[in-house]
Amino acid sequence: RLPQVQSAPSDLGEFLDDCQAAFGGAAAEQGVALDWHPPARPLTVPLDRQMMRRVIDNLLRNALEALAGEGRRAPERPAARVEVAAEAAPGGARARILVRDNGPGIPDETREHIFEPYFTTKPTGTGLGLAIVKKIVLEHGGEIGVDSSPTGTTFRIELPLAGTDRGGPAEG
Repeated sequence: RLPQVQSAPSDLGEFLDDCQAAFGGAAAEQGVALDWHPPARPLTVPLDRQMMRRVIDNLLRNALEALAGEGRRAPERPAARVEVAAEAAPGGARARILVRDNGPGIPDETREHIFEPYFTTKPTGTGLGLAIVKKIVLEHGGEIGVDSSPTGTTFRIELPLAGTDRGGPAEG
């Protein structure tokens, strides 16, 4: 059982900077370029930093696993890359975090189930990672979605900006 979300207004760029410091080494060890793109302007979102860090951690670990053993160093394949970006979502009341990789993608039949508890395609693990990710995002008043193709996967998280009513009009 997860602890209850205890959110406080947080600068999204600063939060992602903290996450970057924790993950740069793991990606480099695997030969994966990890690119971080903070929002172009300050975005304040209500965050339980510890719980949202679990979200970013899980998505990055999954991306690195998707890229492992891919033979991405072959000349005809682009270098293995994961990108984390943040931006204002269209409409102005939400912020968006994108976690993209250029791995093999998630097959359609698998993608339909990835947020279900105990669903896994891995030989180890419980299949709870993405179910927990979704629960944490929803408890922050947000949404999560995934787009995938044979050239990569993008997880998209949208969170309400501080001062909005769970996605209503933003202040100022």
